[in-house]
Formats: sequence, C-alpha cells, structure tokens
Amino acid sequence: MCIVQAVMKQYRVPFFDQLHAELGARGVQLRVVYSAPDARERGIGDHAELDVAYGRKVPALRLPRGAVWQGAWGELMEADLAVVEQANKHAINYPLLALARLGCKRVAFWGHGRNRQGDPRALGERVKRSTLRLADWWFAYTAGTAQYLIDRGVDGARITTVQNAIDLTTFRADLAAVDRLESRRALGLDEAAPVGLFCGALVRQKQIERLLAAADRLRTRLPGFTLLIAGAGPEEARVAAAAATRPWCRQLGPRFGADKARLFRISDVVLNPGVVGVVALDAAAAALPLITTDVAGHGPEIEYVEPGVTGLITRADDDAYASAVAALLGDPAERARMGVRAAAAAQGYSMAAMVERFASGVMRWVSA
Repeated sequence: MCIVQAVMKQYRVPFFDQLHAELGARGVQLRVVYSAPDARERGIGDHAELDVAYGRKVPALRLPRGAVWQGAWGELMEADLAVVEQANKHAINYPLLALARLGCKRVAFWGHGRNRQGDPRALGERVKRSTLRLADWWFAYTAGTAQYLIDRGVDGARITTVQNAIDLTTFRADLAAVDRLESRRALGLDEAAPVGLFCGALVRQKQIERLLAAADRLRTRLPGFTLLIAGAGPEEARVAAAAATRPWCRQLGPRFGADKARLFRISDVVLNPGVVGVVALDAAAAALPLITTDVAGHGPEIEYVEPGVTGLITRADDDAYASAVAALLGDPAERARMGVRAAAAAQGYSMAAMVERFASGVMRWVSA
C-alpha cells in the first residue's frame, strides 16, 4: 500500500511508524511518499523525515494556482492500494481517480471531505464535492467527516472513520516530567500569574491579530496576565512587534516534544481564536480548557471541543473573546473542572486507536 502526503509534519511521524508496524503484522507492506515543503511551509518549521525503511521523499513540481505534481507515480503504480489526500491541488489525484473508475487501480481518499475554510459555492468546492464518490474507499478524519460524506451519497460501508489523533502517550509522559513551579520561575513567571498559551502555526487563519487584541484587554483586566506564543510562520513579524512593546507577551518560536509539554504544563488556558486543529488534543491531554471562536473554517478536530464542558467557543469578536477568557481565568474551580473533563475526553482519541482503525479499514478495503 502507498500513502501520498504533500509534506511530512512532525505530528504525523509517530502515526506512520506505528501504522507501518501494524500493517506489517497483518501482511501489508506500507510505503509513504512525501515531498519537501515549499518556502511558505518551511517558514512554519514543523516538518520531519520518515524512516527510510518505508518513507520515500520525492520531488514536487509546483504548478499555477497552488497545484502540485509529486513524483510518486512509479510508487503508486507498484502499489496494490493507493491512498491520497483529498485536495484539489494534488494533480496526481485526477489520473489516479480515472484509473479507479476504469477498474485499473484501487484508490482511497483520506481527508476532511470539504475545505471548511472555503466558500461552498466556489468552483473548487464544487469540484471537490463532485469527486467524493469517485474513490473506492474513504478514510474520514472524524465522525463528522463521515456523516458529511454519507449525506452526500458516499456508501457508509466504504468509509473508515479514523478519529484523527496525535501521539498523546509521549506528550503525557513529557507533561508529567515537568516541574510547573520550577519551569515558571525559569521564565520569570510568578507562581500565581494567569498564563495563556498559543501554540501553533503563525498564519492568518489562526487570527493572531485577534489574539493580540484580546491579550491587551486581558492585561488590563488581569494585571498579572502573561501570553506565551509558540510557533512560526508568516505572522511572526506581527508577534515580534507586539512582544517588543509588551514584556508580558513572550515570543518563543516553534516548540516540540518536551519543550512543548513544558509550555502546556505552566499554562492555565490555551488560546486559539482562529481555526482549531490538533491543538484541541494537546490542550485536552494537558487538562487545559481551549478557548476559540465561532470563526468559519475550523478543522474537523473542533468536534473534540465541547463548549462549556471541555472548552469555550465565543463569538468572533475581540471583546467577547477577551471577556470569556478573563471570566474563566478568574474562576479556578470551573477551569479545573473543564480541565478534568477535557483530559477524560482525550482518552478516547489515542494514537493506538487511530492506528487500529486505519489498519482495520485497510483490511476491510482489501476484503471488499
């Protein structure tokens, strides 16, 4: 089986390592093909390499309007099963789907089913909807994705819901190894200071401008408030300008592994006013409420945030967002209750379960 990824993100490496082992135990050889990131992606700084035992890095030809052709054709033709990302920009998908319709190739989609940040009336989204039923099989990110596919005519018997996850086992171990008080002192933070954390790509969709505007309001209402910002990307200059005039706003750059766990351990809430992705799982595993807004375009992982139970989703308004954060930071008991519920919910989204679902889906696909 060959899985094609545009680039290789750090958070995906444990999944592919475990899937390679699991499929191997079931008699299926896995090959994962990916390409180097472009200049914009490189700026985010969250990429990695796979074990050469099953990973193959191939060249990518960048085409007009963001399209890309990856040099994976040979790998795909050798494989009995091909799994591709469901995205219009991947030019290699179209000849593969044509072969699938002719009965010459077994092709599966792995994705969201739609671009949640796109206009459903746009040509690209109409094209995406028109291809939903062309693949032989679907690996849907979440239960919400699966329901979206079924509502649009995809046979539910040909869908595997993987419940997208990250490696929370290692993350929890890293969290447990952190001395909260000592780590706070190392950053010059008071033991009782309210701390908000943003951790993710510094891109427009994350609404960094709203994050900073809300932080200014929070600092007025909670004089000891500190904002930690971990990540990299096109919005770095905006963050740097804010941090230069606000000693309580810390720009920390990309953080991974134990360094990332340390930041979650010393924080009280996770702030992400823009689109939410797998950070929802990081926050839950760290027993921290995640606070976001009802902005359009969230990733499927927004399904993991239960408003008022494990986190908050406010109106997409600077003051509404700041007011909700201030109220939660001012209520330690409610914040702790949310954290406990979030941590309990995160137990249902393990990497082991995702690997098992994906591998079982592959075997169902083979038998079908």
